[in-house]
Amino acid sequence: MKVQRQILFFSFVLFVFSFAYCQNKIQAEVTIQQLVNKQVLTIKKEIYYQSNGRLVTHILVPQEIFTITNSLGEVSSYLPSENTAWTTVSPNQSTKNEILAIFSSNNRYDLGLSQLGFILNKQEKDSTRIVKTFLPQQEHKEISKIIMVYQDDKPIYCGYFNKEGVENKKIYYQNYIAFPRFFFPQNITEISVTAGNDTIIRRQIFSNIKYDSQATSKYFDFQIPDSAQTIEGIKIE
Repeated sequence: MKVQRQILFFSFVLFVFSFAYCQNKIQAEVTIQQLVNKQVLTIKKEIYYQSNGRLVTHILVPQEIFTITNSLGEVSSYLPSENTAWTTVSPNQSTKNEILAIFSSNNRYDLGLSQLGFILNKQEKDSTRIVKTFLPQQEHKEISKIIMVYQDDKPIYCGYFNKEGVENKKIYYQNYIAFPRFFFPQNITEISVTAGNDTIIRRQIFSNIKYDSQATSKYFDFQIPDSAQTIEGIKIE
């Protein structure tokens, strides 16, 4: 009986250890620069992502704001300067769609498009690159197809085509860094053309990326203070 209890105990310890080990953590500093109508908007933030789907975002510029997001698309936001908090809910806000979640879970092979209702329709290969064409499983109100280009097993380009077959959004993935289980692009540039024919350029630059044992920030466990005044939240369909 004693031996049996010891086996059960060590099995439990091994299970807990394995579970904890699987909860990968990533933290990074992010600078976002967006050019619209010749004006540049800059956002600086820190992000703290765990593989259980919890994401804490600490926006520093232009205003300090904390957000806590989960895989269900529930977002709790906190404004320290006013000690106020509010919530929003939308499937589109799910952390499953976050770039850190996509790459760290090895969803880079379709950049999470299968979860968004797209299926692989065609794949072509030349000497150095693979080109994949994705189509919506059901008619999409905005997108007719998505083209993805891979080089060295990494996505380097993604193009979105509207209902008229015009490519109106381009995303470039560059400057990859290697981690034990995945690769991650430190520079992501998105070029979009609006319905009014305006061009929007958005660049994300990731730096000081830390993974697992190196990711030790206290903000992974950030909670909105109990003293915060709650503002009525909204639900986005």
